[in-house]
Amino acid sequence: MKDVGYSTDIPAEEAFEFRDTLRYRIGFLIGQRLDFGTAKKINALYTAVIKTTPFGRSEANQFDRLLRDRNLIVHHGGTYTTSYIKQAFSEIDPEHRRPHGDTIEISVDKVVETAMFLKVIAHSTIVASSNKLRAMLSSENTMTTELEKAIDAMQWWSEKDNEQKGKDGQGV
Repeated sequence: MKDVGYSTDIPAEEAFEFRDTLRYRIGFLIGQRLDFGTAKKINALYTAVIKTTPFGRSEANQFDRLLRDRNLIVHHGGTYTTSYIKQAFSEIDPEHRRPHGDTIEISVDKVVETAMFLKVIAHSTIVASSNKLRAMLSSENTMTTELEKAIDAMQWWSEKDNEQKGKDGQGV
């Protein structure tokens, strides 16, 4: 990652604090300093690390709209701002484009749709990441039994989903 412009430095005090478990926490210590603020940034990080992208164009647009709406809710209590109206202009009913007067409406259906979208992205990212890691380690002849087990453990969700599909025939 460092060779493509991402810092992998860990402050000495954190390395010391986690000295007994650093081997198992190094990814978290590096990851907490990375910017996962947009789909584009997430794709860039994944490309730098394992040459794959979690988001296609339509998923990236949907994710960015989700972040935009989330920011409105968190930072402005859901009340439209002028900049939000500019960003979401075509998505807002013309009668409800009053900045500092109208608020975003989130239906139950929208919540369910968003949860399913996030689940699909998370699941596909798990599968793509574990497959890429397996291929990378195998091609470099660095695959060990311990790494194989760790990669298999990444796909716990896939196994759980498959079990659930078998029980109710619908999936989760």
